[in-house]
Amino acid sequence: MKNFGTDTLFSFVMNGLFNGFPLPSFPVADTVPPLGTTTVYLGDTVLQAGISYSLKAWTTMPNGVPDLNNGNDTLDIPVFKTSMPAGTYTIGPDPT
Repeated sequence: MKNFGTDTLFSFVMNGLFNGFPLPSFPVADTVPPLGTTTVYLGDTVLQAGISYSLKAWTTMPNGVPDLNNGNDTLDIPVFKTSMPAGTYTIGPDPT
């Protein structure tokens, strides 16, 4: 998540959809300076080669208040596929 605002973020709510189904929304507490970034773990799933998927993720309630400029809050990948062979892959740090 990138902070496009002019104030430091200390909290926000993460929301998402995977293949049109809601992911659980959850609060995030982190210090993200203006133009800074942080990694948010949305969960895991098994992807199959050649199958189309969609992902949409967005933030709400920066620092506990409604966002007056929510035009830059959303990542939307309407269609993606993987051509990787079946197996277990870890991308990024292990959350455990």
